[in-house]
Amino acid sequence: MSPRPVRPGGPELWIGGLTPPGVERAARLGRGFVCVLPDQIGAYVEARRRLGLDDGRVAVGNQWIVAEDPERTLAAIGDHVLYQVNAYIEFGAFGPPDQVPRLTDPQQLVDMGHYRLLDANGAAAELGRQLAAGPVVDCFSWTLFPGEPVDSAAERLQYAADHLIPAVRKGMEVSRG
Repeated sequence: MSPRPVRPGGPELWIGGLTPPGVERAARLGRGFVCVLPDQIGAYVEARRRLGLDDGRVAVGNQWIVAEDPERTLAAIGDHVLYQVNAYIEFGAFGPPDQVPRLTDPQQLVDMGHYRLLDANGAAAELGRQLAAGPVVDCFSWTLFPGEPVDSAAERLQYAADHLIPAVRKGMEVSRG
């Protein structure tokens, strides 16, 4: 027995991309754009408009570490995040793997822009900017890095639940009202 579509016409196709051609393809073919580089939201919207389409929908991924003391958190989990980014380098996500040097120090993750360190208020402000800049309908971020103890990630998730989500809600109320 085959599964049936959950909606008329079948499931939506959302497309991600890291390069300008990938963003263009997502604008042309997808029902939404899975964006892991927030700076690409504008390029997606522009591509949709050139095609005579609406601004589309974006699920934006934020490469950040949100914690009460993000520098201390990076010191604690940096090796796990470093492993993740180096794996993406090996997969060719940032260019030809033989031409992109591997990172050796967790501080490079921040210095090179792979990750940002934010507290709840900083992350809420960034989400507010993203919502104002384009058709963002969803957001996501890494919460558990390869090899990281679950308790470590659970602490950050609890911080987000207690501080980030209320700050985002408060910001949305202020912008509406």
